[in-house]
Amino acid sequence: MRYFLTFDGAPCENTRNILDALKEYDIKATFFVEGHRIEGNEKILKRIVEEGHTLGNHSFSHEVMEDMSWEEVRAEFILCEEKIYRIAGVRTNLIRPPWGKIGKEALKNLEDLGNRMVLWNTSIRDWEAKDVEDLSERLIACASDGVIPVMHDRIEYGPEALRLAIPVLLQRGYTFEALG
Repeated sequence: MRYFLTFDGAPCENTRNILDALKEYDIKATFFVEGHRIEGNEKILKRIVEEGHTLGNHSFSHEVMEDMSWEEVRAEFILCEEKIYRIAGVRTNLIRPPWGKIGKEALKNLEDLGNRMVLWNTSIRDWEAKDVEDLSERLIACASDGVIPVMHDRIEYGPEALRLAIPVLLQRGYTFEALG
């Protein structure tokens, strides 16, 4: 049974702690990068790649794209992509628009350019979790084969929740994979 951990909002200071937790269990994940967060966090972005995780493009400014023109959407993803490439030396083809909202024409155009939109199939609403235990329980409760929960790098107790949930999920037969 496969479990795909995904994190929106990378890189930020707490991304280091998430990487530390994942490294303890040799688990790979996918980090969706917001271009405006790269400056000042270049080492963290490089570390994500060096440790074998997958990067996805979450736009430059994290603005809602639903009503943006194709040109505006394209600029958002290109700017983010170029910053990722300049710092981490990799190209992404996974995109996740902010809040999962994007116009149909813009999505089709992005896909025509070789991108693949990957959303989530469950939201654990990590920003609403009361504490480490609550977040850990949410990670465990959503488990099913092929689950793609959306998490956020900025949630302080995310790394500790991972440390509680991962051993339980491993014991239940889950494998953790990055999206690709």
